[in-house]
Amino acid sequence: FQYQGISFSDLMYVTRRNMEKAVADLTKKLQHASDVIAVCVHLLIGIFLLYLYVTMFVRYCILIALESYEATLS
Repeated sequence: FQYQGISFSDLMYVTRRNMEKAVADLTKKLQHASDVIAVCVHLLIGIFLLYLYVTMFVRYCILIALESYEATLS
């Protein structure tokens, strides 16, 4: 079977070395993607913790201000 000068055997020819190289390249790309995802997760956790700390600090400041205001009323 042949189509435009390319035979079926040409398409099926894959050497062991080429396959190993393809697997190694794919493994490297997947490892890089995994590393990027891990960094993003760590950054998001850090941002979330910062949000929690800032929220708690603002609530504490509001509580202190309200207590001070109530003290001036009495």
